Amino acid sequence: MKILGYYNDDQYPARDITHTRFTARAIVVHDDRFAFVSILGEDDFGIRDHIETIGGGIEEGESAEDTIVRECLEEAGLQVKIEDFLGVVVDHYHLIQRQTISYFYLVNVISIKEQTDRTELEKTLMGEVLWLSEEESLKMLDKQVERIGKLIQRRDKIAFLEAIRLLKG
Repeated sequence: MKILGYYNDDQYPARDITHTRFTARAIVVHDDRFAFVSILGEDDFGIRDHIETIGGGIEEGESAEDTIVRECLEEAGLQVKIEDFLGVVVDHYHLIQRQTISYFYLVNVISIKEQTDRTELEKTLMGEVLWLSEEESLKMLDKQVERIGKLIQRRDKIAFLEAIRLLKG
């Protein structure tokens, strides 16, 4: 298994990690554009204003690949085909005492639906799906320099760079 990155939380006061969450996340490509979800709002981490890859927790009895397909449909209304496994990012979030192990995949869009099926929490934090060029994506992934935005974007950026490397052959 390829480890893309291992990141310790340097944004919140250190606390013992008490649990692990396994997630699957997608670098979604369609017509030379990449899909990200805008995150806006406030939660335990504070005010949010950043972009994030599509994805979420792997549910009991579900494979990482199944999670990718489900999350792309729920969060963005995208029916997708998995093209490649990119690797794993391990990161820590001291505020919630959690280690997250994220399995990243490169996916292509099969079809786009007008409707999403977001959870209530997702409805409060998630904005629109943004379709960005490679250059725009990299600029947005470097936008946040502190707090949760920095933690999320460094996780997503390393996987995005791996996807670009793979796409360019």
